[in-house]
Amino acid sequence: MKKHPEKYYLGFMVIFLLILLVSLTVKLNNEIKVLASTNSSKGEIETAFVFNIEKDETAKPVVNLKRPNITFIMGEDNGKKNFYYTEAESYYRLNEAEASGTLVTHCRSLEEVQQYLIEHKAKSGQPWGRVNMVLHSNEWSGLGVPLYPQGPRATAASMVEAIEEEELFPLSPTVVDEQTELILYGCGLGRNEMALEAIAYVFGVPGHEPIVRSTRYFVYYESQRYMGRPVSSQKYLADYWYAFYKTGYRPGDIKLSRQMNERYPDENMDWRDALTRTEPRWLGDTYHHTFRVPVVWWVTYPDEDERPELSTVAAQKEWLANQDELQDVIADYNISEEYFNWTFRETTYESADGTREPAIKAIGFSTILCVLQALTIPVEGDNGAMALEPAVTDTLYFAVAGN
Repeated sequence: MKKHPEKYYLGFMVIFLLILLVSLTVKLNNEIKVLASTNSSKGEIETAFVFNIEKDETAKPVVNLKRPNITFIMGEDNGKKNFYYTEAESYYRLNEAEASGTLVTHCRSLEEVQQYLIEHKAKSGQPWGRVNMVLHSNEWSGLGVPLYPQGPRATAASMVEAIEEEELFPLSPTVVDEQTELILYGCGLGRNEMALEAIAYVFGVPGHEPIVRSTRYFVYYESQRYMGRPVSSQKYLADYWYAFYKTGYRPGDIKLSRQMNERYPDENMDWRDALTRTEPRWLGDTYHHTFRVPVVWWVTYPDEDERPELSTVAAQKEWLANQDELQDVIADYNISEEYFNWTFRETTYESADGTREPAIKAIGFSTILCVLQALTIPVEGDNGAMALEPAVTDTLYFAVAGN
């Protein structure tokens, strides 16, 4: 009989592989049991390595699930010259629909944003990922939205007070936590450190405050339209320099230019040229924009006899000088009192409990004139420049609460 040694060889190899496979299986099961036992003693069970364990319906860990993102357009355009919110909506619909997630256009206050985040949590159970908030703002008076409908403007002081008085409540870590990013797109808000800290205080419980970022520069949006419909849109950051004057008493361009030169002696800028236009002629051109900063102050008195008469300028100045807390507010704005135009009114103040007291209501307005210039990078071609689009993590352009 003819022998076939290759058959014996193949049979031996099959038996060897079967023995090896059984050995490895036994060893793996032993290691798994040790690992499960070790983790269980620490109060932890790694679900990826545990076999034949009874299913626990009460514990459903969320692992590696993508967090939802959302963008709030927090206003509507009232005038015919500034289409900030309209252009912002076009930008997020055209450019960042996927990255920005849901686009919400009806919330007008911080409380409404909070409520929306609570009511529309992800079904996966994950807290929110990135929350974009597009709003008007400035470095002097904070956010251009109220705390709640018909409520006071959201300044650093009013936000902190609202939490302490339980008018607003921080969100649960199941809604917003320390990995959530709140990105506020508003002009110069990143230069108001206290406002950013207050926003973190409003939206997150201690130890789980969200990461709050906002631009250090002005932000605006522009779109190209065809047949009235936006077909492309761009977001811009703009550097700015400013001067002040009493609202209603704008100085001449020469005097304003002199104030700008005194404030920024090292800037090689033609201030008078920028004051001749309110829109840039090309990307990177200078132009100017104005807005008002209000201060509203109430002082109550026990009776009308103790309420002072403020019919003269001298009496008004003396009264203002004696309001220490008001002077602190003005100092926080870093705007000299001489740049406010004040009006005074004898009135009655009604408290939340219905108590009525004689009062004086003082309202001051200062106008801030900003010279703007879009941030650009040079490129080849006819345009010669394109918009600079830094990442929100670039702290040269975006400030971060707590840093």
